[in-house]
Amino acid sequence: MDKDLQTSILSAFPNSKFVGIKREYKSGFTGAPVLAVQFRPDNNYGLNGTFIVKIGLEAWAKKEAALYTNLARSALVSLLASFHMPSFPVNGYAAVAYDVAFDSLLAPQPLLTLLEEGTSRVILLIIALLKINIRFYFVC
Repeated sequence: MDKDLQTSILSAFPNSKFVGIKREYKSGFTGAPVLAVQFRPDNNYGLNGTFIVKIGLEAWAKKEAALYTNLARSALVSLLASFHMPSFPVNGYAAVAYDVAFDSLLAPQPLLTLLEEGTSRVILLIIALLKINIRFYFVC
């Protein structure tokens, strides 16, 4: 993704000032940019601190926001990083901001690594999440 477009998207979060990128993650399955990003709030409603931000097409960002709204009412809510907000769209793209999982930017593990380890608890959680995700996308 073009760096100017990326900066414009990261600057499009409501009530929030984009400060800088702390880390770029290259291990995502979809190839979409996933970043640890620092923000400062413009007021009480803006992002404050470091968030994991994923950038994608505007339609995807809307579905992601709806998915997390639905998941917030499910038993899986404690297993997920909290969703905060989508950005405003820029040239057909948008971003979504999540909490940093387990308050750590130091040791991210891609899904593929977890699957290769074969941890049964992780696999069961992933299967449960996939079932919810599949139902959500077929209902919407």
